[in-house]
Amino acid sequence: MRASPPSSANSVGGAIFACEVIHRYGLEYYEAFIPTVIAGTACNFAFRFLLDLPQEAIWTFPPESGLSTIGTLYGVMLGVVGGYLGRLWIQGTIWLRVNVLMKYKLGARHILKGTIGGFLIGLIGAVFPETLFWAQNEAQPLIDGGATPLPNVWPAEGIFGASDLTSPLVLILIGGAKLVAISITVLAGYRGGFIFPFMFAGISFGTAFNMILPSLGAAAAALSLAAAINTSVTRTVLATPVVLITLSGRPDVLPCVLVASVVSLYMTGDVSIIKAARTRYLSSEILGADDLTDNTPADAKPIGKVAQVFKETTAPPAEPKTVEATPPTVVVLGAPRTAAAAPVAVLNVTIGAAEKTVGAGAAQLGNASDAAAKPAGPESEAVKSQQGWLNSQLDGHGSGTGAAPPLRSVPSAKRVSVPAVFQVNAAPMV
Repeated sequence: MRASPPSSANSVGGAIFACEVIHRYGLEYYEAFIPTVIAGTACNFAFRFLLDLPQEAIWTFPPESGLSTIGTLYGVMLGVVGGYLGRLWIQGTIWLRVNVLMKYKLGARHILKGTIGGFLIGLIGAVFPETLFWAQNEAQPLIDGGATPLPNVWPAEGIFGASDLTSPLVLILIGGAKLVAISITVLAGYRGGFIFPFMFAGISFGTAFNMILPSLGAAAAALSLAAAINTSVTRTVLATPVVLITLSGRPDVLPCVLVASVVSLYMTGDVSIIKAARTRYLSSEILGADDLTDNTPADAKPIGKVAQVFKETTAPPAEPKTVEATPPTVVVLGAPRTAAAAPVAVLNVTIGAAEKTVGAGAAQLGNASDAAAKPAGPESEAVKSQQGWLNSQLDGHGSGTGAAPPLRSVPSAKRVSVPAVFQVNAAPMV
């Protein structure tokens, strides 16, 4: 059996892959890249050290020389072909799921589903033994036209005899059979991935195309189609070329492979088979997530640490008003709790996502419904301290306790300097 992928493929390519596969158009959580490289390198070192494995490429392409720079443009054509094949696989797999699994209610019938899937995979393998097993070791016989014996399978011939791996038609049939087998494997619920199987299918198609158009180059054609098919499904536009180039030891064809990968990415932009893939979360979606607990309501939205103190009101706040009142006055969301004759400037205080309006002489910071339901009581030390701070910012308009002193004219919409979570505006005087 051949060696497993070398270190650079596992640590760097694998790290990029892990960061890209969760999105639709490449790596977005760039903060995770270095930690994943460190984790991949440590894992690869431990694995290879314990099993005494060498660091070497696992695929060997025939030597080529004099590759033209213009050959990079072949990646556009190969990317379109690979992207179309990937799109066809996605749509075909979705069609099978809807018209077979869902129609006949096989989703939860795992034993029956697995039995049917296993039979079909075995049938495909009986015709084309090359489609069986992990694909990373089965790809080399396709590359060298059968010079390398097919590993892991005995007998190595199918029910119709040995496959002629020098025939473009046979290679195209093997690639198509592998794509069908991948769909069945996924839908039947079998464990395992489809990364190397997609690469295997791409190598099979690419090798056939190179036999038809030798100017493509064996490595460029095979690796570009492998990258295009895999990228179109997994959306790993950078990781896939890095892994393929490292596995083959052919950095000279990287430009062509990279072009094919980028082109195929946009061939399947409007379809997806990996439903978890999405754009990165916005800050507003994760802000305060660390404050959520097991007792947090399921429909609660994290809004930071302020959410632990101030509750978000579900009803739209009333317009702030200026009222006539005798201090101490408490006005919450425009609804006065006491009223009298003296005009009082009202402040509009935004706390988190809820609006509170308070008189210049007193403040009550709490939920609107609580304020409306409970009688006014003595202010807490925190409220007094906050009111005193507000008054000091307004140049001494009010002392925070007792009757408010006469107020000078305060310009409309005057903004004062406040902590980040508070936004205070002075309302017009009556």
